[in-house]
Amino acid sequence: MPDITAMFAMPLVKDDGFAYHSELKEVIASIIKGRECTSEDFYLSGIQNYFNSSAQTLFDLSPEYDILVELEQYCLKELNYCMSNVLYKENEDGGIITDSWVNLTSSNRAWQLWHSHANSYLSAAYYVNYDKEKHQNLMFDGQPTADSRQHLLLNDISGLEDNSLGKYCKRFYTPDINEGDFIMWPSHILHGYGDGHSLRTYEPGRCSISMNYLPKKISSGTYSFKISR
Repeated sequence: MPDITAMFAMPLVKDDGFAYHSELKEVIASIIKGRECTSEDFYLSGIQNYFNSSAQTLFDLSPEYDILVELEQYCLKELNYCMSNVLYKENEDGGIITDSWVNLTSSNRAWQLWHSHANSYLSAAYYVNYDKEKHQNLMFDGQPTADSRQHLLLNDISGLEDNSLGKYCKRFYTPDINEGDFIMWPSHILHGYGDGHSLRTYEPGRCSISMNYLPKKISSGTYSFKISR
C-alpha cells in the first residue's frame, strides 16, 4: 500500500469557556429588541443583522454593558491565542476586534450567502442562541479560488456537492457546534449555510455574534504598520 500524507491543513478553533453565557444571552436579546436592524432579508435570506455597518459595531456598546466588556476580553484572548499559537504568526502586540455584529434568523428557511471576510486575518462567531436540532449550522467550503485552480480535473472534483471521494477530496466541512461555543477561522475561507430551497424547515431565532480580527502590528519583515480603531 502506498503511504498517504496530508500535506496541508486549515484550522478551525473552538472554545466554550465563556463563563457568563446565560447573562449574555439575556442582554443580547434586550439590546436587539425593538432596535432597527442594519439590514434585513439580505438577498431575501431571512436573516436580520444588527450593528453590521462600518459606522457601528456591537462592542461600541461595551461602556453600557459590563457583560460586553467581559465578552470582548474573552474573545480577544482566544483570538490572540489562535493567532500566536495555532497560526504561529508574529503577534507580540496582540490584536483588535475591528468589527462585531449580531445575526438573527427570522425565517424557517433562512440561508446565508457563501462569503468570506475582507480586511481581517481571523473571523469568528459566538453562538448566543443555537440548538443543533432546530437551527442550521455553519458550513465551510474548501473549494479553491479561481486563481488557485491549475487544471480541469481540480475544477471537476471541487464541484462535487458531497464528500463521497474521501477526505482528500472533501469540499465541505460542518463543525459540531453547541450554544455558547466560540469558533475562529482564517477570514479568507468561504462559509455560509442553507440555500433557500431546502425542503427542511428550521426554527427562527438562531442568534450569533460575528466578528473580525487583525493584529495591531502587521509586519512583512522590513516594513510594518499598525492598526487601530
